[in-house]
Amino acid sequence: MMNLQELLQTLSAQNIELWVDGDKLRYRASENSLTPELLAEIKQHKSEIIRVLSQKPNTENTDSYPLSQGQKALWFLYQLAPESSAYNLTYTAKLSNNLDIPALQKSAQGIIDRHPALRTNFTIIDGEPVQKVDQNKTVEFTVEDAFAWNQREINDWLLEKSAVPFDLENGSVIRFNLLVNSKAKNEYILIIPQHHIISDLWSSDIIVEELEILYAAIVKNKEPLLPEKQSEYQDYVKWSEEILSGEYGEKLWQFWQQQLAGELPLINLPIDRQRPQEQTYNGNSLIFNVEENLLNSLQELARKERVSLYMLLLTVFQILLSKYTNQEDILIGTPTINRSRPEFEKIVGYFTNPVVLRGDLSGNPTLSELLARTKTSVLETLEYQEYPFPLLVEKLQPARDTSISPIYQVVFAWDRSNSSDSEDIDINDKLVLEPLVANSKGSAFDLTLTIINDVDSLKGTWNYNTDLFDSSTIERMIGHFMTLLSGIVADSTAKIKDLPILTTAEKQQLLIDWNQTKTEYPVDKCLHQLF
Repeated sequence: MMNLQELLQTLSAQNIELWVDGDKLRYRASENSLTPELLAEIKQHKSEIIRVLSQKPNTENTDSYPLSQGQKALWFLYQLAPESSAYNLTYTAKLSNNLDIPALQKSAQGIIDRHPALRTNFTIIDGEPVQKVDQNKTVEFTVEDAFAWNQREINDWLLEKSAVPFDLENGSVIRFNLLVNSKAKNEYILIIPQHHIISDLWSSDIIVEELEILYAAIVKNKEPLLPEKQSEYQDYVKWSEEILSGEYGEKLWQFWQQQLAGELPLINLPIDRQRPQEQTYNGNSLIFNVEENLLNSLQELARKERVSLYMLLLTVFQILLSKYTNQEDILIGTPTINRSRPEFEKIVGYFTNPVVLRGDLSGNPTLSELLARTKTSVLETLEYQEYPFPLLVEKLQPARDTSISPIYQVVFAWDRSNSSDSEDIDINDKLVLEPLVANSKGSAFDLTLTIINDVDSLKGTWNYNTDLFDSSTIERMIGHFMTLLSGIVADSTAKIKDLPILTTAEKQQLLIDWNQTKTEYPVDKCLHQLF
C-alpha cells in the first residue's frame, strides 16, 4: 500500500486529476491510466485526499512576485527575440452552435478576472525580473467577419493571429479572436493565443473548460459553478524555491547529474542548409493523421507490451532519429505537467517543465527490448520532473553554442484529451467547441513532434525550423515515421535496424524507376537527399 505522498506523486505522473465536488471526490484521467489498483488506493486514502484538497492556500496579498525558474528562462529568451512567436501557445476551435457573442466576451473577461496569471506583465526591479498583476485588466477580444473568405484566407488569418508577438512588459498576455461568417448561421472560429510564460497545455485546458462553464451560466443568467481554487501561481513559485533549497532539491539534482553524465551528443540530423551562427526561431508546422485501423493496432500493441501509447510512439520517434543520424544515444526533450501537488491542479500558469529522455538504442535491440528501456526511462524521469530544466542547464554548464538549444534540440510532446465522470452541461446552453490543429510561424527547437491523442483519433504536428529544413524534407520524415508505425505493427519482434523506413513511393522509385542501367545519378548526395 502507498502512503498519501507516494499516491499523489503516482497520480501526477499518470496525469490523473482529482478535485472535490461537495462531499465527493471526482477524477479526470486518460484512457487506461486509472487501473483497478490505483482506484483501490484512492478509495483507501479518500478522506485524506479530500482534506488536502480542501485546505485553503496561504497566498500573500501582493501584486508583484518573483518569476519561477521556467519563467526566468522564457523571459531571457523574450528579451533576446521580443518579436518571436516561438513561445506562443494557441488554442483554436470551430464553434457550431448559435453563439451569443456578448456572452462569450463576458465569459472571456471572467476568465481574465479569475486567473491573475492572465493579467500579468513582466518588468525588472532592482536588477531582478518580477511579474506584476493588473487588478483591472480588460480582456483583449476581437471579432472579424469572414463571409466572403475562402479556406485559404481563413487559414492565413489563423496563422497571422497565432503569430502576433506578445508585449510582455506592457500588453496583454492572452487574446481572444473570433472569426464570424455573417452569411451562414452557426459558423465561427475562436482562436486563443497565449504566451507560454503564463500558460501551458494544462492551463489552456482549464481556460477552455471554465470558458464553457461561464458561458453556460451567463446565457442562463445563473451563477457559474466553477471549481474552487486551492492556491495561486505565486504559491507554486514560493513552494518550488523552498524544495529546491532543501534535501529534496538536492536529491533531484543528484539524479539529473547522474542521468546526464558524460558527453551529451548533439543530434546530427541532415539539414537542408547551413545552420545560422545564432539560433533562429522561424518555423512552420505540418499536420498528419493516423488512420483508425493503424491506431487500433498500435493501441493493441501497446497493451501487449504493457506500455502506454505515449511510450510506444516515443520509441518509434527515437528509432526514426537513430536511422536518420546513425546515433545510438538520443537526447529528446519532453514537457511534463509538473503539478505534483493537488492544490496546483486548477491554477493557470507556466508549470510545465521539460525533462530530458535519454534513449539508449545500442546493441540493435528488438522493439520489445527497446520499449522496456523506454518504459524504465520514462517512469524514472517522471519521478524527478520537479527539477527545473533551466537550473539544470545552469548547473551542468554544457559547452554553449549560440546556434542551438542546450542539451536537446528535438522535442516529443503529448497533448492528451480529457475524459471526466462529471455531468456535462446541457448541449443547448454550452459552447460547442471542435478543436482545430493550428499552424505556427515559430519554432523553439529544430524539430518538435506533438501527438494529439483524442478519444478515438490520433493526429500530430511536425513543427520545424524553416532556416534548417525544407517542407519537402519534413514531409518525407513524416512518411518515414508512418512507415515505421506500420512496420512495428506488422512485425513487433523485429530488431530496430530491420524495421522499414521507406514509403511505398520511395521503394518504387529506388527499386524500379532508378533500376535503369542507362540512368545517371548524382554521386555527391546521400540516400535521403536523392528523394
